[in-house]
Amino acid sequence: MVLPSTGQVSKSQIRMPGVYPQADSYVCTSLELSDEENYLTGFKALATKGTAHHILLFGCEEPGSDEPVWDCGEMNKNSDSDIPRAPTCGSKPAILFAWAMDAPALQLPK
Repeated sequence: MVLPSTGQVSKSQIRMPGVYPQADSYVCTSLELSDEENYLTGFKALATKGTAHHILLFGCEEPGSDEPVWDCGEMNKNSDSDIPRAPTCGSKPAILFAWAMDAPALQLPK
């Protein structure tokens, strides 16, 4: 992320805390950003096609849950997950980035 007030680049890792997903599971976590304007300048998946088929990064006004992780598999109605179930976003979801099957890192202009 680039912080416009300073022009400094800050790297952040968004990880799934303590999650070992099963086949066809959809699991979400959230990361709160400061009220200061931020810019995303790149994405690098810390996964392989052997561990994740795809990763979606959403922008939300509100997360779908206050839990550290939740089952957000709205399309997978037959989920038997032990973790709480909730939508991806509480309001206004927008896909910011999508990754699949060992795709390379993405660099965006600053």
